[in-house]
Amino acid sequence: MTATVAVDSEGLVARRKKTVYDWKFVLLVVGSAAFVGVLWYILAAARVLDRLILPTPAAVWQAGRETWDNVLTQVGTTLLELVVALLIAWVGGLAIALTLVSTKALRPLLGTLRSIYAVPHVIIYPLMTLWFGFGTESKVIFGAFVGMIFMALMSASALMAVDQSMVRLFRSVGASRTLTIRKGILPGCLPGIFAGIRLSASITYICVVLGEMLASTGGIGYYITNAAALFITPQIYVGVITVLTLIGGLHVLITIVERSLLRHNGVNP
Repeated sequence: MTATVAVDSEGLVARRKKTVYDWKFVLLVVGSAAFVGVLWYILAAARVLDRLILPTPAAVWQAGRETWDNVLTQVGTTLLELVVALLIAWVGGLAIALTLVSTKALRPLLGTLRSIYAVPHVIIYPLMTLWFGFGTESKVIFGAFVGMIFMALMSASALMAVDQSMVRLFRSVGASRTLTIRKGILPGCLPGIFAGIRLSASITYICVVLGEMLASTGGIGYYITNAAALFITPQIYVGVITVLTLIGGLHVLITIVERSLLRHNGVNP
């Protein structure tokens, strides 16, 4: 009884510490955004830089209101490309990792994947446009390809880091395959896999937006490039803020899912 109370108390303290940490992180993000906003307002009001380079927050707000319908359309295009690319990257990367880790003869291919990932990503995109055109397909395949390689590498590292003695212990007591995976393997590899999901999401997102900026007919990257070509600086800022907002929202969503799954599998997030 005493031991149970002690464990419950430790869990409660850990959750409280995690909650405090979360609030500190939220305050840090909000405070940083407020600081940047105030600094931006002061510099723009003082005309430290030309308005063509640093427009006022009011001018950016007005540009956002005037092009709101267009921004929503471009965001919809980017989100569609991103969702499809992420699904391919996550599922494909995890499948590749499971195949390579479970087959010793194929494990040397992890070195090949690392070499491919080391190639500058931007040089691949012209081939994507050549093969798949300037539409949605080239952005999806470009983002999915780069994100899938990174996801495979991160997932393989997480799977190989699982404590094999724990797996052998479950098997020795006659545990089912499902129980072994849930209690012996998942708690050890889920944090690493979610690290791969989080980082591959950022990389995939960057590749999708980069593809839109380099050669595209739609998307928030296209919106930014078009505004830059016409020297409409406030719209450039609208596009950049939109890009940052989307990636922030994506990471919040991944964090919520991650913590839910980790707690469900008995891992303290």
